[in-house]
Amino acid sequence: MNIKINPIRRIMFRMQQPKHICKRYRKKKKAIKMTFVNIIKNIK
Repeated sequence: MNIKINPIRRIMFRMQQPKHICKRYRKKKKAIKMTFVNIIKNIK
């Protein structure tokens, strides 16, 4: 369970970072959202 929680924390931390970093990830936003959905599905 802990192994699966860590990637979620990593994504949440990434979303909480300053805006200038977010701009770099804006193109990857869809990819991040998809990984987030996949991780949730894996936990269920």
